[in-house]
Parts: sequence; structure tokens; C-alpha cells
Amino acid sequence: FGAGGGGGAGAPPSGSDRRTARKESRRAKQMRTVEKKGAAEAARFWQMRAEFAAGGQKHGKAAKGQEKELFGSVGSSGIRFADYEAVEVERSGPGARDPPPLEAFSDAQRAVPAALSDNLGRCRYATPTPIQRHAVPLGLAGHDLMCVAQTGSGKTCGFLLPVMARLLKDGCGAVRFGPDQPASPSAVVMAPTRELAVQIHEEARRLSFLTRLRSCVVYGGANAGGQLRDLAAGVDICVATPGRLKDFIDDGSVDLSKVRFLCFDEADRMLDMGFIDAVRSISMACSLPNKLVCMFSATWPPDVRKVADDFLSADHVRCVVGAK
Repeated sequence: FGAGGGGGAGAPPSGSDRRTARKESRRAKQMRTVEKKGAAEAARFWQMRAEFAAGGQKHGKAAKGQEKELFGSVGSSGIRFADYEAVEVERSGPGARDPPPLEAFSDAQRAVPAALSDNLGRCRYATPTPIQRHAVPLGLAGHDLMCVAQTGSGKTCGFLLPVMARLLKDGCGAVRFGPDQPASPSAVVMAPTRELAVQIHEEARRLSFLTRLRSCVVYGGANAGGQLRDLAAGVDICVATPGRLKDFIDDGSVDLSKVRFLCFDEADRMLDMGFIDAVRSISMACSLPNKLVCMFSATWPPDVRKVADDFLSADHVRCVVGAK
């Protein structure tokens, strides 16, 4: 009457099966923790969003105190501007010949609102660096850009100035929102590291001083609460590392469907650090068809060229500093 021998379905699990089951259990627990944390962060965002929309929270500083904070330590950059004449810059692509390079920031006054020009003066910017000479007028003219220039060459002002000028000219800023609307920036700047994101944000704060524009910075490795509070208060320019920004998109705190300007700084480092999937996801979330895209990189390897071809318009302009 017995069932006979054999170690069929009733056989105890092997050691390998038990280890696999434990790993899957730990992974499931981790996912539940991540989801719970994301839900809690989103709940905090919506609570703060409602308070800001109702005028119940205050943010910002008095202009005089903020001016001292932003510009009090601004001094001479130590750059030898006379050396710029020896630096070769190669432009290529449709529209590469127009407009001409910028010889002085004062030459852009017709395209740059007065408040931005005043802040250039507060920063003691007078003579553009080689990348600024080309990126600023090309950005103001509405070209997608791929710029190759070394770190410390002035790239940040090179992309922030035209982005801010065009946002202000188009009436953006002085963010208005309802309590049920996610943070919806008009411009996104992505950087590979927290340190670079903070540097870009501080430059954005200086350039946007006494304008309608508001910059926020989000990055991983820090508590999300303060970053969510800044986003809840309203944001025009969001400077971010890819991972943290994607988290906020996934939990519904941030919506990128109204992004008109998308910038990538140190694109080569972002790829080296394995952010390509997050970068692609964020780029797809910036769904406006005619947005301006700028990509900056210290090097020009094949993987950066491929990403540039994927993200930039077919008629983008490429600028290479120190081409020869």
C-alpha cells in the first residue's frame, strides 16, 4: 500500500534552496522598507506643499542679508584672462557660425534681463571664459549644445546664464501652485555628485538674486526632509543628482512634464558612475517636445557621443575647447 521510494515533492529543501529563499525574503523586506520610506517622504511633501500654498510657512531671507551671504566672499578668480586668446574653440554642426562669440558679458545685455546683468557684476564676471564665449550666445539663440571643456573652465555660468535669461524673458518665476500640485520645475540641471550639485545650486542662487527665479538642490546621502521642504515652497530650477531626483519623481513629489531646459554637467562622470538608466528615465520624464538640452563633459569618449546623439536634437551645435 506504500507510495514507494523516491525523493519527490515531499523531499526537504536543499541548502541552496534555503539560501535562495532567505535572500528573496531579505530582498522583499528591503523593498517594503524602501516603499514605506518613499510613502512617508511623499506624505511630508504634500503636507508642506499645502502649508506653503496656504501661506502658512515662510521661506527666504531679507535681501540685504542674503546679498552678503551670496556675494560677501566673491573675489578675484585668479584666472589669467589674457591667456584666453591662445585657447582654440571648435564649433561644428548646423548653426555653428551664428551667433558670434561673446567678447564681454556686457555685449549680451540686450538678451539678458537687467537683474541678471547686475548679478554678473556682483559676481565680478566681466570677461567670458572660452566656453562661456560660445555657450552663452548659442544657448540664448536656442541651440541644443554639446560642450567639451575641462573642469573649472566656467561651464556652470555657461549654461545657467542663458537658461535663466530665457526663463525670465518668457515670464517664468514667482512660482504659483495649488496644494495638490507636485513640484514642477521649468529647468533641470543634473550633476553626478552631491558636491557638484551644491556648487551649481550656489551659482544659481547668486545669478538669480533679486529675480523671480527660485533654485532648489536635491541629492542622495542626506536626509530628504529639508530637500522636500524646499521643493514644496516652489521651484523653477532644480539641480539634482540622478538617483535622488528619480526617487522624488517615483513617489510623485516632482513632475518634469513642464521642463523646458535640461542640462547635464560632467556627463562623462555620470556615465562612469553608472547613472545612465536613471538619466534616461529622467530625460523621458521631461516630455515637452521642444525643450532645450545642453550637455557638458570634460572628455569626449564614444559612450558620451552616443548619449549626446540620443538626447540632443539632430541639429545641435558642438563646442570643443582646446580642440587643437
